[in-house]
This record gives sequence, C-alpha cells and structure tokens, in this order.
Amino acid sequence: MTARLDLAKAKRCDGVEPDNVDVYTQINGGGFKVTYQDQIIYNTWLA
Repeated sequence: MTARLDLAKAKRCDGVEPDNVDVYTQINGGGFKVTYQDQIIYNTWLA
C-alpha cells in the first residue's frame, strides 16, 4: 500500500480513498487470517 500511496503522491493526486478495509469480516479473510485487532492497526496506519 505504501507504494500505491507514493504513486498517487507522485501523480499529484488530491487524495486517496481506501475502500473495502473490513477484511476481518470476510469468511476467509481474503486468504489471510486477519483479526479485528489486526484490521484496527492497519486502518489506523492507513489513516
């Protein structure tokens, strides 16, 4: 995600709208074991 945010910055985007940041609610977690706490940590970093 850092690379994506850097690319957006390099392209002078006014903002980035992260979406679908609730992987922990998915049955298979998007292929990863993601807990609620993991998701909160990631969302906080992303903010």
